[in-house]
Amino acid sequence: MNVNTLYKIEKEPEFKLNDIGCISLRVSSPLLSDSYKNNRTTGSFVLIDPDTNFTVGEVMII
Repeated sequence: MNVNTLYKIEKEPEFKLNDIGCISLRVSSPLLSDSYKNNRTTGSFVLIDPDTNFTVGEVMII
C-alpha cells in the first residue's frame, strides 16, 4: 500500500537467490557514492537485514 495515497500497489516481483534485477532505493540520510563503472569500491554496497544481520542483497550503483 502506498502510505501517501493509501492506494494498493501492484505486487512487486520477488527476487530469488542469485536473481538479478533493478530496484529504486530510498534512504533517510544521504549516501556518498560513485557509479560502479567509475569506482567499484564506492559504487557498491551490501544490504543487511537489521533484525537478523543476514545479507539480503548486494547493490551496484549505475
